[in-house]
Amino acid sequence: MFLPKDMLTGNTTGVFNYGDLHTVTIAGDDYYTDYAKSSPVKINLMGDYIEASSNNIKIDGSDITILGGGVYVLSGTLNDGTVIVDSEDGAEVRLILNGVNIISSDFSAMDIRQSAKTVISLAEGTENVLTDGSVYNEEKLGEETAAAISSKDDLVINGNGSLSVNANSSDGIKANDSLKITGGSIKITSVDDGVNANDYIAALNTSMTINSGGDAIKCEHTEEEKGFITFEESVLSVTSGGDGVYASSALYMNETKADIVSGGGNENAVIKRGGFGGFGRFGANNSSAADDTPSTKAIKAGTNIVINGGSFNLDSAEDAIHSDKDAAINKGTFEILSGDDAVHAELNLVLEPETLNISKSYEGLEGAYITINGGDIRIVSNDDGINASGENSNGGMMMPHGMRGGEEKTAEEDIWLTVNDGHIHIETSGDGFDSNGSAVINGGFLEIYGPENSGNGSIDVGDGGYVLIMNGGSLLAAGSSGMAEHPTENSPQQSLTFYLDEINESGSTIRITDSAGNEIISGTSNKRFNWICISTESLTEGEIYTLFINETETARITANGGFSSTGTRSGGFGGFGGERPEGNFGRRQKQ
Repeated sequence: MFLPKDMLTGNTTGVFNYGDLHTVTIAGDDYYTDYAKSSPVKINLMGDYIEASSNNIKIDGSDITILGGGVYVLSGTLNDGTVIVDSEDGAEVRLILNGVNIISSDFSAMDIRQSAKTVISLAEGTENVLTDGSVYNEEKLGEETAAAISSKDDLVINGNGSLSVNANSSDGIKANDSLKITGGSIKITSVDDGVNANDYIAALNTSMTINSGGDAIKCEHTEEEKGFITFEESVLSVTSGGDGVYASSALYMNETKADIVSGGGNENAVIKRGGFGGFGRFGANNSSAADDTPSTKAIKAGTNIVINGGSFNLDSAEDAIHSDKDAAINKGTFEILSGDDAVHAELNLVLEPETLNISKSYEGLEGAYITINGGDIRIVSNDDGINASGENSNGGMMMPHGMRGGEEKTAEEDIWLTVNDGHIHIETSGDGFDSNGSAVINGGFLEIYGPENSGNGSIDVGDGGYVLIMNGGSLLAAGSSGMAEHPTENSPQQSLTFYLDEINESGSTIRITDSAGNEIISGTSNKRFNWICISTESLTEGEIYTLFINETETARITANGGFSSTGTRSGGFGGFGGERPEGNFGRRQKQ
């Protein structure tokens, strides 16, 4: 469902399928080849005039128009002019940039009006600079697109040289159809978007550095079959006023390195309040920014996001990774600072990164249905650490605690949050592990520290019979007892809960041993707590377990099967909630 059927590697040619809708065709001439044997036309840019000899070339002052297909080698400096491609013969136009500096004071530096396909090749070892004007001549502009490099047809950039684009009016590179980049080092500074295409953008073995006032890289189309972006083995360094990378349909990133700061980074986030109590979104300021406020996400897609490997450093004013439908992180390392959600999918969110470190977020992970298959995941959040919001993710709202009742629900369609493997560490000020439906832990190690306030819980599943099921793995949760929940007593794996008389300070160590002194589970809480819940496969019915906090024996409990508890609920830190008697709160059904 989430994996591309084919992936581009090396100098591979052919038709490559991404999902069911998106294809990229890579031809041999999309890669850089030697041009010496192709009888190229030489174009010498000599300051205020141009020197060239070909029936396919028209020179008008310091503007040059290429009228037919062929290979053209450009060298030198053009002080104030434009290279125009206006070919009607149906042949490919290849422009070899062999060390050029092209400046236009009132128009595009390169304007591709028509061509079967235009290829811009960056000769090896050369530095090439294209600069447009800040105010365009309206007569020249006509129906053309304002961009330093403007193309109405398919555009390819390849080679081993470098290209610097200075876009003083609007976009850096604008392609009305497709844009393929198969090499080179590209640097763009733009007033608006850095790279903007309509059909698709495919980048392979490319290094791109972009500083943009708008989106850094954008592909937008009304048809879902178009408007997609794919990166293969590329390097991105982005600072954007809008989104870092935005595809109106799908975004595929394979073995890519991306450093993205969008919208000024997390420090420029719109301040939001966390949820209150079990009321979730009732207490949160979850409204969108004003319609005229630009989106400032680091990575954004309208349908699917698929990431297969690479390294990502993301610092975003809004969500760091956002999909309006599904998102899958199958490999890769991630460092995220987010002013809103770190990773958000409106529908399915599937995760198996190598490492995912979310050091700042409003919510860490949010999706309608979340599945974690592995990886080392660390989350710091102002509100929920993980929030599976079910079918209500986009505008709907679950009823608050205590407003609904019902029999326990464990049917597969009611499982909205699943952990199959991985080490997940959560430090939260809101709910830690939150599902508006049921949740299940089949494996891995889940650590939850927080919240400190009594209006949220380390574990929070939906009302009306929804439950947390422990099938396997390990759970260690510590936080306020005010809204604390625990795994269902009908879980195949036992769990223990300790309600503590005193509030333990941040930095306290937690260790639980069996009667022989063997450590069962341990951790260090970075939040204050007066409640602890654990579950591991090593818990044995009838065994006595001892809780040590900062190596001081604090409580003992006998595992009675299912769910066992000791102590009384205190209401948390100045919170609410009644007394909870000691003893066993349910036993497993014996099979």
